[in-house]
Amino acid sequence: MGKNPAIVEEALRDSIHGYAPGQISDEVGKRLALFVTRGQQEVDHFIDPKSLRSFGDAGLGERIFQNVCAACHGFDGRALNFKSEENPEFVGTVAGVNPWEALHKIRNGHPGVPMPALRFLLLQTLVDILAYAQTLPDK
Repeated sequence: MGKNPAIVEEALRDSIHGYAPGQISDEVGKRLALFVTRGQQEVDHFIDPKSLRSFGDAGLGERIFQNVCAACHGFDGRALNFKSEENPEFVGTVAGVNPWEALHKIRNGHPGVPMPALRFLLLQTLVDILAYAQTLPDK
């Protein structure tokens, strides 16, 4: 965060990352660099690093989850299994194990699947959704 986007664009093509224009076009590279340098926000003060619990209001998050997210994820968060029958992973699993990842996906969506970005909502509202997601079953 806060770096010059040109440095990130250059890093995409360097020998460490090695993305060719056929993998990430120059236009997409510019957008990705802007996101990395200017599109993120520090979220550590919304999650307790010891307990991994969100500082959001689960009651408020429930209202939004049940009206927006449940259409795909189900009312209990288990309509979509991200892994396998033997080793299931649901919304509650991700929210409990890696709340930073869950909040990132709530905010920015998930590439390649119909998970929309909810950046149009206030960050605190997204933290509330995360708090509710942490109350959902993890298995």
